[in-house]
Amino acid sequence: MLIKTHYMSASSHQPESGFSVFGLIVNWMDRRNQRLALKDLDQRLLKDIGVSDGARAHEINKPFWR
Repeated sequence: MLIKTHYMSASSHQPESGFSVFGLIVNWMDRRNQRLALKDLDQRLLKDIGVSDGARAHEINKPFWR
């Protein structure tokens, strides 16, 4: 017997928010890849996209889950 909680949908056995472990891992990998790409940008490209050195440093030093 499945008891419905605020985390799970009784009909689908999936979280109501659409959360999935696979989706979470894909999201983490995407963040990591974006931060690695940001790390490799030179000053000209950073200026072109309007990102300061401080903002870049802040972003690339975040853990992948944030």
